[in-house]
Amino acid sequence: MNATNYGLLALIALPLAFAVGCGDPNDNNGNETVDTGDDTGVNDFEATIVATTPFEGVEVTVDGIDATCAGTSCTYLVDEAGTYDVEAWDTYTFVPKTVEVQTTGEFSVEWAEGGCASDPDWDATGPCDEWVPGEYGFPPLEGSYTDEIWGREAEITITIGDTITIENVAGGSDATMSDYDFYGSTDSGSWWSGTIIDEETFSMTKLNATSGEVDEFLFHRD
Repeated sequence: MNATNYGLLALIALPLAFAVGCGDPNDNNGNETVDTGDDTGVNDFEATIVATTPFEGVEVTVDGIDATCAGTSCTYLVDEAGTYDVEAWDTYTFVPKTVEVQTTGEFSVEWAEGGCASDPDWDATGPCDEWVPGEYGFPPLEGSYTDEIWGREAEITITIGDTITIENVAGGSDATMSDYDFYGSTDSGSWWSGTIIDEETFSMTKLNATSGEVDEFLFHRD
């Protein structure tokens, strides 16, 4: 083949090369993935739930996972916004909590001790005008109890909700718990307060609003 024929073949092959993609390597027809420069996968959201317990030795979980506790302070790091369930575990019964985390930062939760809001010096020996429900308490075992003074019987059950209540104490009315103590009142003005002595025994004082009489009870588990 002479030089003229070689020249013709070269001219024919040149446009074919461009047709099969041998042209500008930067021209990808929009199919190339764009690199944003952020390939670390790091989530910048970080918040801390801080749970303060009434005393040391209480275990705290957030969505069922153990928090890190030191003394009466327990912390748990979260990396996304949301609602978190916080629970405390001990021989005491604690009201479950929920924490709404919508921004970064620190979110605190604690369990309040109940008492008499209208009288800071209230010593459980007289009526109280305004009760503050406790959010933790040492509950007796569920079951039947009999008062050794008057022979009155009481069936005790524990209900956990927004407050801790003991049902069927003091004529079937509810009582809120705080630590080892419980207390309550009725619409008629009667009130009662009591102390859990151990898992088998509790004492109670009740004021009858109609007669003004104060009765004392000492219940033992049957």
